[in-house]
Amino acid sequence: MKLIVTIISLFMLTQPAAAAEDINNLIRQAEAGNADAQFQLVKAYGQGIGVSKDSNKAKHWFSKAAENGHAEAEYWTGYNYFYGQNIEKNLGKALEWYERSANKGYGPAQFMTGYIYQMGHLLGESIRPNLAKAINWYQLAVAKGEMGAQFHFGCFKYFGIGVDKNVVTADSLIQKAAANGQRGAQQFLKSKGEVGEKGLLQICDIYPNIYP
Repeated sequence: MKLIVTIISLFMLTQPAAAAEDINNLIRQAEAGNADAQFQLVKAYGQGIGVSKDSNKAKHWFSKAAENGHAEAEYWTGYNYFYGQNIEKNLGKALEWYERSANKGYGPAQFMTGYIYQMGHLLGESIRPNLAKAINWYQLAVAKGEMGAQFHFGCFKYFGIGVDKNVVTADSLIQKAAANGQRGAQQFLKSKGEVGEKGLLQICDIYPNIYP
């Protein structure tokens, strides 16, 4: 149940706890197909808030929320497939779930969708890289403040690959990402005066020869 534990831990940081007296109403809404209520019950059953802890019910409501189009549940389903958490790793399915969430405007999913399109088959499966889609999703995720997107889109701007080159904009984005703790961005800034273009491209995970 590692995935459910991870979801619950992050969910607690961003969502208020449901009061015990509201649980019955929440359950009724969830049973009626309300995806937000279903996702709230992931936390309730996982942490024992207003109900007894029950990891099986937490997993059940998580699956229902994803199936019913809850953007964050869709994102975590993609995460599950991407990293092979309690399920066989499948990048095609990861991309499918990430993109569902991304289309609803969820920033972390927009970044991961862009990353999969950037890397393509280099991630280990027969997914075709698509530079235009990668850059589009990165731009959307940058607008949401996603540090991974700030770094990767900044890299494309730095080298002028797929977008107009603008070193000033690139440096600003990469510095923001580094300040937010993005390790690739921190390594990029540290290495700028020490390695050549090829080395920086590798830090950025950019391999120009894979793009059509």
